[in-house]
Amino acid sequence: MISRFALVSVLIISIFYTVFFALMEAGIICFPASVQYYPFFVTANSLALSYMVSFVFFMVVLIPERRRQKSINKYIVIYLTKITRLIDEILKVSEQFKDEEVRKIEGSPMLISIDSKDGKGHRYYTYREHFVKFYHAFHSEYDHLSHYIAFVDDELRECLFELSDCRFLFNIRELLIDNNSGNELFEENYSDESVEYICLKIKQFMSKGV
Repeated sequence: MISRFALVSVLIISIFYTVFFALMEAGIICFPASVQYYPFFVTANSLALSYMVSFVFFMVVLIPERRRQKSINKYIVIYLTKITRLIDEILKVSEQFKDEEVRKIEGSPMLISIDSKDGKGHRYYTYREHFVKFYHAFHSEYDHLSHYIAFVDDELRECLFELSDCRFLFNIRELLIDNNSGNELFEENYSDESVEYICLKIKQFMSKGV
């Protein structure tokens, strides 16, 4: 919204020019006869023109750009919130997976149940299904966010790139999605430290404002 100061300033300048040129037309102020007024006119004219040019620039360029950035920031916050929420959910699963005496990717944390395919009651998601589901959901939200990545703060952008390439996501893709026989390697080399640390950094950025 345009400030009152800006509107009042433009109004004052407009009145100044109107009165000044009216006085010139009436012969009250004449050039070069009224030499004593000339320095004042030059200074006032320069200041007025400079301010009017700045105001036009503000109206045409800065205001639309600020509105655009504000609108973009809303979407950035939405997708960052969804991503951090997904990570928080998978970290709950991860905590149970790490606490297992014998880690088995086909075991279940008994958190989310779904109807069984044979129609006989329900079953719980396995750890494997949780991790794979998280991977696809994360990349879906990240793909949406990538459309606005150019408008993100440099440090936050680096943090997001680091997140997309972190070891946690890499292991899910390489050992659970692309390689059906990678269960044992995943169980033996499991770690969620990378994704947990980066998620914390993203939340810190969000708390300060994107």
